[in-house]
Formats: sequence, C-alpha cells, structure tokens
Amino acid sequence: MNFSATDYTILQETPHLKYSLLSSIVNNTFKEGLARVALRTSDIQKTASHFTSQGLIVNGPVRMHRRRPDGSLVKWQLLYVGHEEEGPELPFFIQWDEGDEDRRQDLIRNKSIRNHPAGGSMQLNHVGIAVNDLEKASRNWSQWLNVAVNETYIDDSLHAICRELKVPGGSIIFYEPRGENVISNVVAAVGEGPFRVVISGGDVEQVHTISGAVYSIRK
Repeated sequence: MNFSATDYTILQETPHLKYSLLSSIVNNTFKEGLARVALRTSDIQKTASHFTSQGLIVNGPVRMHRRRPDGSLVKWQLLYVGHEEEGPELPFFIQWDEGDEDRRQDLIRNKSIRNHPAGGSMQLNHVGIAVNDLEKASRNWSQWLNVAVNETYIDDSLHAICRELKVPGGSIIFYEPRGENVISNVVAAVGEGPFRVVISGGDVEQVHTISGAVYSIRK
C-alpha cells in the first residue's frame, strides 16, 4: 500500500494515546519493519491493574472493531503500557472478544490459518529485541511481565550477548551487540526494539530480510 505526504500528515495530526502502536509508528517516523511485540491476554482489566501496581503508565483498555468483507464483525480490546526509562518499548496487549477455540476455528474457515509453503508444523520460536543494556532491559521486563529470565549466553553468529524471557506461546530474547554489527546498526537506525522473528518447525531452513527485519525459519 502506498501513502502520500498528505496521508502521513493526517496520521501525525490524529490524536492517539501515549504508548499506543500508532504513537510508536509516528514517533519512529513511519520507518518500515518490526515495531512492537503484541501479547494476548484473557483478562485485560486484571492485566491493566497489574501494570498499574508496577508503577507503569497504563492507557486503556480501548475497545475496537472492524467488519470483514463477508459482513462478520470482529471485536477486541487493546491495552498500552509504558515507562519513562531508557530501553525498548513494552509490548501492547490484546484481548479478543471470541474464545480461543472459536477464534481458531473462525481463522481456519476464512483461511487465515492454513498450510504454509515452507511446510512442517510451524510455530513461533522467539522474537529478538535489540537493546543497549541487556541487564537492565531483561531485569525490568522480567519484573514487569512477571516472567522468568534465563541465564546470559553468547550468540557468536550475531556477535551478541543474549538473555531469554519465557512467555506463553514463545520467547522474547534480548540481544546486546558486541561491537559494530547488524544489531548495533539496528539500534543506530531505529532505536532499541524488535529486529528478528524466528519460526521453528519448517521443512527447510530459510532466512528472509524484509524492510530491515529478519525472519528465520528453522527445522
């Protein structure tokens, strides 16, 4: 989809909540690529209360909806969470009005879920986030998200120091660059944030770079 200068101006002038996905896109001057991590919740009010108790800035929940071409209505709520400290932006949170199984069957029926050309039984392995301070980012996110953090390790292929946070449905791995490399280039170009998505369960290993973001399929 192509946008004109007028489209960007309208988007910039449109009111939006602080720490929303729209604010991230505008603040990042509409650069293409990965922007934020989204996490699903089944109790968005409880999630909001949790982050408020952590001393974070909470906006929402915000109710949203859209009508599909077939006339069906899809409804969901979004929650935006932020902080004033240095570091990557926190995930935003989504709660669908449909139950998990109902939504899954609906996505199968409209072919949003279907066999992938890469084959296999693929699923999200992890999202990689480039950071300047691995210790601070992993400590804060572990506390704020209430999830365990694994031991630090070295990724020689990316020349980075890493630490993994386990979340339901996959992992978040922080990468702190060791010297000048692809990760330090990401931080310099767009700031701290997601830069790679790794999918496991493919028939053939593949790596694709799209708009500066790296998508890896592993067996």
